[in-house]
Amino acid sequence: MPSEPFVLSTLGYPSLRSAKGEPIRFRTRKHFAVLIRMALAGGHRCSREELMEMLWPSVPAKHARHSLAQAITVIKSKVGADSIVAARNSVSLSTGSVDVDALSLGSSGFDVGGAFLDGFDIPGASGFEQWKDQWTSKLLPKIRDSLVHRMDAARRLGDFPTVERNATTLLQFDPLSEDGVRGVMEARAWVGDRSGALKAYETYVGQLADVLSAQPSTEMVRMATLLREGRQAHRPSTVSEPYGRRERRMEAETIIGRTREFSLLFDNWIEVKKAAPRVVIITGEAGIGKTTLTNAFLSSCQLEGAVVARVQAYDAERELPFAVLSELVRQLVVQRTIGGADPEALAELARICSEVGTSFPGVPRAPEWAAEVIPIRLADALLKSVHAAAEESPVVLVVDDIHAADSSSAAILHMLARRLSRARFMLILAGRPAELRQAAAGALVDDSSISALAAVDVGPLSDEAARELVTKLIHPVGTAVTAGTRDAPVGRILEAGRGNPLALELLAREWVDHGPESLLRDVEAINTTPAPRIGIPPAIRSVFERETRRLDPSVRSVLDFAAVLGRRLHEVELYQAVGVTPIAASSALARLTEEGFLREVQGGIEFRNELIRAQAYYAIPVSGREHLHRAAGEALAAADGEGSGLELEIAWHLIRGRAEGTAVKYALSGAERCLERGAPQEAEEVLKAVRVKDSGAPWKRLMLLAQALLDQSKAEEATSHLEPLRSWAEAEPNEKARIAAMRASAEYILARENGARHSEAAEEALKAAEEAGNA
Repeated sequence: MPSEPFVLSTLGYPSLRSAKGEPIRFRTRKHFAVLIRMALAGGHRCSREELMEMLWPSVPAKHARHSLAQAITVIKSKVGADSIVAARNSVSLSTGSVDVDALSLGSSGFDVGGAFLDGFDIPGASGFEQWKDQWTSKLLPKIRDSLVHRMDAARRLGDFPTVERNATTLLQFDPLSEDGVRGVMEARAWVGDRSGALKAYETYVGQLADVLSAQPSTEMVRMATLLREGRQAHRPSTVSEPYGRRERRMEAETIIGRTREFSLLFDNWIEVKKAAPRVVIITGEAGIGKTTLTNAFLSSCQLEGAVVARVQAYDAERELPFAVLSELVRQLVVQRTIGGADPEALAELARICSEVGTSFPGVPRAPEWAAEVIPIRLADALLKSVHAAAEESPVVLVVDDIHAADSSSAAILHMLARRLSRARFMLILAGRPAELRQAAAGALVDDSSISALAAVDVGPLSDEAARELVTKLIHPVGTAVTAGTRDAPVGRILEAGRGNPLALELLAREWVDHGPESLLRDVEAINTTPAPRIGIPPAIRSVFERETRRLDPSVRSVLDFAAVLGRRLHEVELYQAVGVTPIAASSALARLTEEGFLREVQGGIEFRNELIRAQAYYAIPVSGREHLHRAAGEALAAADGEGSGLELEIAWHLIRGRAEGTAVKYALSGAERCLERGAPQEAEEVLKAVRVKDSGAPWKRLMLLAQALLDQSKAEEATSHLEPLRSWAEAEPNEKARIAAMRASAEYILARENGARHSEAAEEALKAAEEAGNA
């Protein structure tokens, strides 16, 4: 018996290979058929009479016996004499001499190439054909299970070419297989071929109706609807978007070298579908591919029926209270997924998202609560809404660059993560590890008491994966290889990119556009500086500056203003503030998307990477940034004005635009709203940033600042602002009572050893309240 077994493939046209992979050929099919018959016996003996009757039925017994003896001799010469166990009336293969795929279905070592002995026919051998048909029927259920298992394993790795290959094979066996059609649709959607996915679906629907007079399952209809519409349903018309652009809920993403990370995410997704919630922290440096990995994973979740809400957090919007949370809620509302939640929960969410009241008119008005209670109420409302939505479909909430999230949203997401139980819910938070430690979300990431917490670290690409990515960018599939691309310095790009996908992509595309004159040589000169001092960002900055020179001035102005607008960059009406019409803005945004500065993801436009946005923002001269911030603030104020809930955002734009005089009223109004919503930290930040000079306003600022500090238990700092307020002669009785009450609260928090001051402050507060007639 050979030390290594031969390999016999019977699924598809049969073939025999040695342990080294060398093909073994037979001159006649009947000789090969004898080997196949013995191999399928699994080590059991085969009757010589049976073999003769099967393959030589019309031949006299003497000649049939001779033909069988010849076949056995040939088989011995092919697989070795020790592999054959011959007896007077039987013959068999020794155990372990030949591995057969049909006996090892489900093993990773064998692929299903087609039907059992497909195309291997022996004229006149009716017994062999009957035996073949029996095995075909016997193997069909196992083949189906094996193909479905392989598809599931490939999905876990994000390997959708393998999914499609196995799905296509499955459809050869059963054209009405829902698993097969679903696999083809997923694979086509994965690469952005929606028309191909829908064509497969329509063919399936037609065959199902013709053959079985049946309709596709609800799951298949839902998937087709998602692909056909390619946008979020029930999108309110009040939200502006570039003309002609449809909000796409899923986009094709190419992930290379991220099999381990994708499989970790998918393993958690499997648990989520079993109603075991998961909180996944994705960490990695800038440009490392966190967003691409996340979006690729989300596409798979959506195809399996998940509701996805995704928001990009920006450093420039860190001071806006509940900015991240309100956008997550808005996306859930737009998709009509939380309508089944308690009206009281929806009423609480309406505090931070006006679309709740618009989409669900029956929602009652939220009751008044103390400011410190509101975040707890919001967290409870979000938890109830998520549980209600998860009863219908799995829910996935995603925050990209969580380190840039506002503290209010981070705190509520932390509370949500701690209280999750028995729900098909997944929270994905992606951020840069160095910044997470100092960010508001750091407490969530480090909270070991959250049992559902899982971590996925995304590091630089391996050399092999980086080479594959660069090669794919320089030589796209289906394009001709030119002399220029054939001589592309892949090795130099790999060295300069250092495994960072964003840097590799920018350098490769820049080479394709400019060849030897590209910035690669300049980047290499820069990179002679020690890595700890220079890193990837300077290389990306160099490429960014080169790429932006190709843009028309009008497109570049839109890019600059988009960097200032952040998450509002898709609101084309705002670009009129810099002299760009909505139509021109839409065209420029489309151009920036084509050039790779922006991307369409999960129903909106955003910068391809926060690092690119930072490069675009800081490439604007300081005076230019101030002008754009001022224009953005004035545009938002003109569009929405006071009472819209955007006061704080308007104030920050105006403060950064050095228009503090105009910013005052918005800052004070926004701070009041923050305190009402239970976001004192954001109120403190804006009140410390604004400087006021008008009569009355300085006192109001001091009152609001003192209240914001007290709400955070910063009593000592609050006291320093309360003392000047006691001399405010023009204060109304209610204002005096409020100041006295805050002073009493501060003294109580300080818990001084001498209780006299606390008693004095309490008596003063009571007297002021009585004078004001305010119970």
